[in-house]
This record gives sequence, structure tokens and C-alpha cells, in this order.
Amino acid sequence: MMKSVGNTAEKLNLQQQQAQQRQSLLDDYQLEPEQLISEIEQTADTTTLLVDFDETLWLRNSTETFLANVKPALMLAIIIQLLGMLRPWKWFGGEDPEHYREVFRLKVVLWLMPWAKQQWLATAKELGPKYLNQPLYAALQQRDPKHIHIVSFGFDFIVAPMLAAIDPKLQLTMCSRLDNASTIRAQGKARTVEDALGVEVVAASTTITDSLLDRDLLQRSAKGLLCKWPNAKCEHAGLSPMLPLVFTKKVNRPKENYITRVILGHDYLGLLLAFALVSPEPLLCAASLLLFVLAYFSIYETGYHENDRLGLILEEKPQVATEFLQLGHHFKPWFAWSCGLLIAVPAAWIASLGASWLPAALSLSGLAAVAAIWAGFALFMLAVRAVFYWFNRTPVRGRLLPMLLLQFARNCGYILFFPTIESGALFCLAWTLGKWFPYVIYRFNGTTIGYPNHLVTALLLLSMMTMVGFSASAGFTIYANWPTALIVIYVLARGGKDLFSFRNELTLLKPIKRDGQRP
Repeated sequence: MMKSVGNTAEKLNLQQQQAQQRQSLLDDYQLEPEQLISEIEQTADTTTLLVDFDETLWLRNSTETFLANVKPALMLAIIIQLLGMLRPWKWFGGEDPEHYREVFRLKVVLWLMPWAKQQWLATAKELGPKYLNQPLYAALQQRDPKHIHIVSFGFDFIVAPMLAAIDPKLQLTMCSRLDNASTIRAQGKARTVEDALGVEVVAASTTITDSLLDRDLLQRSAKGLLCKWPNAKCEHAGLSPMLPLVFTKKVNRPKENYITRVILGHDYLGLLLAFALVSPEPLLCAASLLLFVLAYFSIYETGYHENDRLGLILEEKPQVATEFLQLGHHFKPWFAWSCGLLIAVPAAWIASLGASWLPAALSLSGLAAVAAIWAGFALFMLAVRAVFYWFNRTPVRGRLLPMLLLQFARNCGYILFFPTIESGALFCLAWTLGKWFPYVIYRFNGTTIGYPNHLVTALLLLSMMTMVGFSASAGFTIYANWPTALIVIYVLARGGKDLFSFRNELTLLKPIKRDGQRP
């Protein structure tokens, strides 16, 4: 624990130092557009100008613009968002795996969509002049082009055709290739430009850029000019329409590992304990449950999206995250429903092979059984969505009941498709209530920081099991099976971990020694 606290303190100190360094660089180099143009006009005609391309000479990010124009757009969105979720460039390790991000994305896109380069040649001719920084370009036109060098971390096959469409006389002195981009990013722009032009030329040059990623070049040049152009934008490609769970990851829970920690590590694991362990086909049940969970949250996200959208309309002081304002328009409810219902097809088929009780109850088999399970899930999700519709249009304290129903559907709804035992059903119910209570506390202005969710669930489950055991005709023998034992071990282990977190609060209070009193 002490080591963890120490590491956190070190990270905070490092972040503070980096923030101070960035501010110092901004104070040294940053100018307004008018000031930068004036500096260029006052610079000697023979001075070498090192001009950044992305969001400086050209008011967009060239890589993102290239990706945004790859067709078909849906195929690109699937590739880009899957890569964004998996982040495979982190597997390369090193000091900064992000150096590999753009290279990795481009290589995968070009491998799967090899026609993208040819598409770009025609598009670049139009987009190059369209997003040209006209004030900066006008200032550069007054100078000899042989002293102007475009230096970019962008990629040659993307930047070169745009620069040719803007002005063939401009020199693309530094640019990345797919085989050297990560190396260039790691060594920095200054060293790369020095290798191309010489140390003396760079030392006597003027650097024009918008980004502190070029800090090494700003510092090694005779004069560094840093300017954020008001019309410059970096619009991320491949985010529309958002794939399942991307809205949760990027907008609704951007600072949490919600998918792995909660949806898979909590919800899915709990469902395995409640249903898969007692299923006649446990492996099929586990596989079907995983797909149904993904299908459920694909559609459930439409409620999250609607909540933020209506917050801007219905609430006097809406608490809507910046991420929603920036990215919310990429989420398409129709696409979320389509994905959820599509994922539910293989989930229903697997369930029909013996994991679900529904086909036998309806005397169905084959495609009819699959259709029945799928239709049941679709109706179930319509009901969930109706409750979310109610939740999103109700004053905050009135949301207690719809939230209970939503939590019940999330934790107990799969009983519509899969069999369980008494302890499994009680576990789902205790789990539902244990997760609902903090919402009640929150809505009545209490704090839920440190709320022992798993401990509450464990206490509820043990209480329910005790009451049912006493009232059942078979007594406590209904719990005499290994799945029940595993469920109890699981809730006790997680509840015990919660209890351990505030173990110091369980000690007896000691008398307080007050001034003037004898000990």
C-alpha cells in the first residue's frame, strides 16, 4: 500500500513538473497569429524557415483526414474503433508506445483496404487548397521558396500530394514513412531535420509550428514561433457510427476501465456463477451469456446517450461531460440497436443448443427455438429501453424506482433464458439491491465514496439464504451443492476485501484525554 501511495505521489510530481515545463515553453514561444505574421515579415530573406504542416500550414491533421476519407466509411470505423479498444501498439513497449499508434493504424487500414492510397490521390488535390492556412501562406509567398522547408511528422504518401496541390515549389524536407515513422518520433524532429539540412542551418533557422511536440526544434532554432491557429482542428477519424461499448469507453466512462472491470469482471462473472455453473451445458451457457451481455450493453448505451442529450434540453444546469459534447454526435442509436440485435443472433443459437430452458418449455427446436430466444431478448430489451426512457425524463429523486428496475434487468433479467438454482436467484437479487442502495444514497445527497458494495451484497445474500432455508420444506439442504458453495465463497471473498479496506474502523474507541483531566 505504501509503495502504491509513493508511486502515485511520484506521478503527480512528474505531471506537475511537465505542466510547468509546458507553460514555460508557451511563455517563451507562443504568439498570436498576427504577431507570428509580423515576425515572418521582419525575418531576413535568407533565413531558413522550418514550417510544420499539420495544423500550421494546413489547418487539419493530415493522417486523421486521410483516414476519414477512406471508403467504405463503415469498414474503416470498425477497424479504427477495434484498434482503439485493443490498443495493440502498447504491446511494443518502450518508453512511449504511442509512437507506434499512427503507424499501426495506417498499416492495418492499408492492409485491409489497399485501395485507400489510390482514393487519396484524387481527394488530396481538393483538400490541399481547401484547408490551407491562407494568412501564413501569403506571408511565405513573399519569400524565396528555396529557403522554406516543410518539416512534418505526417506521412509522405499523405502530405506530398496535398503539398503539390497547394504549391509545387514548396519543399517537403522531412516527412515520415511507414517504415521509419516510429524511429523519427522517438528521436525527435530536430535531429531528423539536422540530419537533412545540417546542424548549422537548423541553428540559424526560424521554426514555425503549432505543437509542443516540436519543442526540440523550437529550442535548437535561432528563433521559435509557436502559434495555435483559431481555424485549425484535429477531427478524429473512424468514430462514426460508434461500435458497441465505444460510447461507454470514450464518453460515458472515459476515465474508468469500466468494460473490463465492471461489465466483464463483475457483471459477466456474476452471471457465470448464477447461471453457467448450474447449466446442463455450462460452456455453451458461458459463451451465450458473453454474447448476450455484449448485445445487452450495445442497446443499453442508447439510454446513456439519451440521458446526456436530454440533460442539455431538460435540465437547468446540465452536468454533461465534455466528451459528450465532442464525440456524442458519432453515436447512432439505430446502429446500436442493429449491432445488439445482430450479436443476439449467435447468442440465441448457442443458447438453443441446450443451455436455455425456453425451447423445451415451448416445445421448440431448430430455427424456431433460435427465433424464440432471439425474440424474447428483443422484447426484453424493448422493455429495458422503455424503463430507461422513463428514467431519463423523471426528476432525479423520482428515478429511484426506474433505476431499481434497470438494475434488476441487468442482474436478474437473464433468468428469462437460462435456468438457475435457489442460491443463484438469491445472489442475483442481492446483487441488484447491493448496487441500487448507493444510487439511493447519492440521490439523497449522501456520499458513496468507499461504499462497500460487495460487503452489502454478501450480507443481503446470507440473510436471504437464511430466511429461505428456514422457510423451505427441504430446509437448508437446498443449498447442499457445489455451485452454491462457490457463490458463497465468491461473495464472502469480495465482501471480506471490502471489510478489510476499513479494518481500522472496527477497533474499539478509546477515551479521549482532555486538558485538565487525569489520565
